[in-house]
Amino acid sequence: MATIRKDIVNRTDEADIRAIDSGLKNPWRWDWLEKSVNGVYVREVIRKLRSCGVAYCLVCSKELIYGSRGFSALAKHMESRKHADAVEARQKNVPLPGAGGYNSDISYGLHPMFQGCLTASENSFSQQLVPLADRIANSEAMLLGFLAEKSLSFSLAADLLVLVKELSKDRKALNGIRMHRTSAAYKLRFGVARTFEQNLVNDLKREKFSLNIDESMSNNNEKIVTVLVNYLRNDKIVTEHLQSFSVPSVNSTLLFQGIVKLLEENNIPWHNLMSVLLDSCHVMRGKKSGLESRLREKCPHLLDIDGDSCHHAHNAAKLFCKPFGLHLESLFTDIHNDFKWSPDLRAALMEICEVLNIKYTMPQNYISFRWLSVYVVAQDFSRMISALTLFYFSFLSRSEKTNFLPVVINIYKLHNVTEAGKEFIHKMHSRLAEKNMTQAGKDRKSRIAEKLFENSLTTKLITNLLVSVLPLLQEYVKLFESGTPLIHKLHDKQFELIKSFLACFLKPEVLASLGDSTKKMMGLDIKKKCYHLPISSVFVGVKAKELIASAPKSQYDKIKSFRNNIMKAYVACSEALQKKMPIDNVFLKCVSSVDPMCRKNSLALELMKKLPQLVTNILLPKEKELFDLEVHKYHVDSLYTVNEGVSIDEWWVEVKKTGKYPLLSKMVCALLTCFHCPKVESSFSVMNNIISASSTRMNIPTFSAIQSIKYHLFAENKTSVAYFAKKDFLHEHVEKKLVENLRSSCRAYQDEKNKKMEQKQKQINKLHKQKEKLLSKEAARKLCANAAKKQRIRHKKKNILKIKDKTNDLPRHSRDNVVPTTMSGIKQIDTNEDCVKTLASTENKHAEDANTSFIEEKSIKERSTPKQGVKRVNGDLLPTKATQIKKRKETTSLTIKEMFQRVRNNNAK
Repeated sequence: MATIRKDIVNRTDEADIRAIDSGLKNPWRWDWLEKSVNGVYVREVIRKLRSCGVAYCLVCSKELIYGSRGFSALAKHMESRKHADAVEARQKNVPLPGAGGYNSDISYGLHPMFQGCLTASENSFSQQLVPLADRIANSEAMLLGFLAEKSLSFSLAADLLVLVKELSKDRKALNGIRMHRTSAAYKLRFGVARTFEQNLVNDLKREKFSLNIDESMSNNNEKIVTVLVNYLRNDKIVTEHLQSFSVPSVNSTLLFQGIVKLLEENNIPWHNLMSVLLDSCHVMRGKKSGLESRLREKCPHLLDIDGDSCHHAHNAAKLFCKPFGLHLESLFTDIHNDFKWSPDLRAALMEICEVLNIKYTMPQNYISFRWLSVYVVAQDFSRMISALTLFYFSFLSRSEKTNFLPVVINIYKLHNVTEAGKEFIHKMHSRLAEKNMTQAGKDRKSRIAEKLFENSLTTKLITNLLVSVLPLLQEYVKLFESGTPLIHKLHDKQFELIKSFLACFLKPEVLASLGDSTKKMMGLDIKKKCYHLPISSVFVGVKAKELIASAPKSQYDKIKSFRNNIMKAYVACSEALQKKMPIDNVFLKCVSSVDPMCRKNSLALELMKKLPQLVTNILLPKEKELFDLEVHKYHVDSLYTVNEGVSIDEWWVEVKKTGKYPLLSKMVCALLTCFHCPKVESSFSVMNNIISASSTRMNIPTFSAIQSIKYHLFAENKTSVAYFAKKDFLHEHVEKKLVENLRSSCRAYQDEKNKKMEQKQKQINKLHKQKEKLLSKEAARKLCANAAKKQRIRHKKKNILKIKDKTNDLPRHSRDNVVPTTMSGIKQIDTNEDCVKTLASTENKHAEDANTSFIEEKSIKERSTPKQGVKRVNGDLLPTKATQIKKRKETTSLTIKEMFQRVRNNNAK
């Protein structure tokens, strides 16, 4: 390590270099420092010492003799292997100035007149270097501190690190970035998202596409309509986010107007629209005024792909559970709520799970609108039922604990619990039994314990039934939730689902008589009991069957009720599937023929030839004959087989590239864009993450821009860093449209802002309103507080004036008696406000005495002749009206200070 030499000579020092190097052949020259050797300036590593003909190398810590050879001696040393090794060793820890690093501007030896122009890095090589491990630790601390400061998830650490590394490659560009909250919003919206949206619109003008539309309520209580689009891009069917917009209310008219505006403003031709996937509510698919019916007016060739079959499967699952009276659903909700707000209960359940060797998870909540939520929660409940039973045993009464103690013993035997484990659980039961609970908590635990102990057989039977039967529906939903195009499998899988479900409780000969006929399947009367299997042969699952076989006779009534409900559940679910699943849809039958596995089949041949009759926006009339010919050739051609993992769109793109079947491949690629599952549902889950409780002010256009970027990156199967990263950032070009949009984003934001202000001003002018500057929240609060304070002061002044009026209205001899007594409490007056408080309190206190003396005067009638300004009314001496007005004017014209001065004078008298 280099040491700091104290005998280094600087150019600004008073030492005379000529005197130091006098008599040398080659004395020191400062211009040597401006020369470079192997790309490194001499001034960066060489220093002049206060010795004759001696210089010093900062890297090698070596004195150099230059007196005889001059600069050549310095250059030879810098070119030596020893010096190069020392430089390389330092480069591994910190980049040397001039050797590919930064901050290479060292001002040693620079003329004093130029010192102010440079930032000196004094003795950079002579300073002790920080080890690489320490610098790595500091960078890690910086990253983790940033995550903690901004309350970011730790899962972002790896992605954030990748982003930082990629940005740091182009240091100049990174230093040129300036971004704050507002600029980030409008650059994302009018820059990045607008570029993606423009590219998407250009693609939709050329390619056939399909839409998936749905609406949902956001966290800021706005009704958001989201439109997704499927189309062929880069030889693959991709899903993109077209737009999200808000509507004041959900009806078919507003939705239709929004879709029409979206397509026509972007000049997207209706002719390219293939199909629209909607849910089955009346607003979306009503026969007369639904959104789909309105869209057919604009787009008569719209394909009939029916509604969302995944929703049909979910609704059928709910009907299957209905005959059991929400027995499990209410139990799942109670258990989840019991642990949701109780960390101590969760800790106790976790310890019980450890004793029983069961994986602990937080009990899940049943959500009615989430697909097959009851099946997912039932699976988790079935795994943890032993731990939950032991946990809620603590909250039973003493008599109940005695009755259900065998249940606990059986759980111990089933899980091989040791004596230490039993003792631990016993202590936990004692501790939980002493827990203080609210009445709602007691009632909830009572309901849970009743289903886990008293009706445990019913609970276990229903749980095992759902876990065994509902996977039929779950597999169907999972299959069509995948991202690959599966429109060609929709009809076959629907028919297979219904047939498999009917096989659970119908006689095999009944199903065999149906064959593969969809008409017979649709016309089958499922309610006929003669078609049903004997109740003992109905499929309920292996575990449920074992529970029924081992149940005691005392439980016979519960088993009988369970079996009756089984048949009701099967019939209700099967009827829903039979009615809702479009197995008689002609288009779905025909489109199933495009499956490569159906080639060389006469039925598939006939179905494929019917496609031009159903899909009228692909082929010209003169091309239909050529299409038929291509179909015949396709079914006898020896094309390569479909390998596992190859999607159907990729297979047909390869067929298209062969050029053998241009019309057929064109038709099939357009059909594969049809949605077969509601992908828009996942966008609503993302929406609740974006528009969260901390970002409810986010407007919908910004949210739509975020969704467009997310879907585009997902379609490209790349992260944002991988998408925008450049291998050679100096020579690899950036998309011109992206650059233009980012540069003009501020202007676009200002134009939109001004346009909104103009529209608002027009509306104000139209309503003849006078525009006033709105107060801020803080200014309005201060204004209200000041107004209330003024009202209180005005009220106190008014009370004082009323008391003075009453006092002046009294007879003079009574008034003289009242004033000294009423005003004696006022001796020291600090401020007007104190005067007001004191005067009001004393006057209120003695007003009653004054009125009493006034009443006594009334009893003495006609005592004397009335004076001027006083009149007698029914024996009472009262001031005339003119006198009252005069006194009131005099009193009100007095200031607070004058009023109290008069009081002091009266007291002095």
